[in-house]
Amino acid sequence: MKIGVDIRPLAEPALTGIGHYTVEILREFSERSMLQGDKLCLFSSGYKPRNPILKRLLLSSNIEHVHVPLPNKLINLTLRSSLSPSIELFAPNLDYLWLPNINFYTARGTIPYAVTVHDLSFLHMPSLYSLKRRLWHRAIALTRLLDRADKIITLSENTKEDILFFFPQLKSKPIQVIYPGISGQNIVSDDIAAFKKKHHLGNNVILFVGTLEPRKNVALLIKAFRRLIQTHHNTELVIAGKYGWLQRKLRTQFADDTRIRWFGYVSEKEKHMLYSIAKIFVWPSLYEGFGFPPLESLTHGATVITSYRTSLPEVLLNHAIYINPHNCGELVEVLKQAMDRSDSATKPGYDALKHYNWKIAAQNTLDFLKS
Repeated sequence: MKIGVDIRPLAEPALTGIGHYTVEILREFSERSMLQGDKLCLFSSGYKPRNPILKRLLLSSNIEHVHVPLPNKLINLTLRSSLSPSIELFAPNLDYLWLPNINFYTARGTIPYAVTVHDLSFLHMPSLYSLKRRLWHRAIALTRLLDRADKIITLSENTKEDILFFFPQLKSKPIQVIYPGISGQNIVSDDIAAFKKKHHLGNNVILFVGTLEPRKNVALLIKAFRRLIQTHHNTELVIAGKYGWLQRKLRTQFADDTRIRWFGYVSEKEKHMLYSIAKIFVWPSLYEGFGFPPLESLTHGATVITSYRTSLPEVLLNHAIYINPHNCGELVEVLKQAMDRSDSATKPGYDALKHYNWKIAAQNTLDFLKS
């Protein structure tokens, strides 16, 4: 088979959850020789330079790349219109197409396609998104995209339930939950010591990793931290992640507070370095389709405090402490208890690596696409 893959999610140089998911699945396809006689055709568009990760993927003889050097807005309009050819025009002779995320696409012809739905937070909580983002979600015509899909992939049972709640007409369609993997890194103790010294970090670090956007509920964490340090003076809060909608205003609230450190977007190595340093990882998100950072931080032995909402209890099981994401006082009390312990207040999540494995995720994805 010749399987087309829409890699437009990789257009951003600073990859977030969806980008990492796409990269890891494709990397497993190529490096584990899963494709055998099959071939992948990766489709991208826009003027941005080729991602370095993509260059490594293209070293595989079973993978080719079709890039259309036209503005993404024009490509999206083309893929949305019913009057012009779709991705098949740019990447002909496909037997199947996989969209690793919901995106502009209009099915025409006989080529079946599958789409991965990461979450439906924009339907549950539209007020957490900018007007521009809400218009984007409306423009992709999600109902038609899912109705015409041959198969649907989700990363959690929670998202599958959401799909059936909002689109009950899809009950007879194949919808497969395929848990992703998590990426671990071996961090040398000497490197940790050097990193702490370089950034002047102590032993009582509270960490948040993720895009700063209203859905992540970082404002609650900052409010709780300021109440915590009234009794726990030697505590530091580290926030790592790029700016999202409305969050530059949030940044000004702690710009002059030396106990709150904002690292911006960090590399994979820096991220795992922070995981290794953190005593507590806090993730008070209002909605998650999966939630990579809290799961990754567990493998480094941190205490994880997170919201009881959506997919998080399904993914983290009994490895986390759950809180009401709207109750600041509850978060403060849980933080105090976790800080006063000499060991982790949650069970180490080292066994999670066995349950969330990229090789298994990639093989299950390929099998489902070809079934």
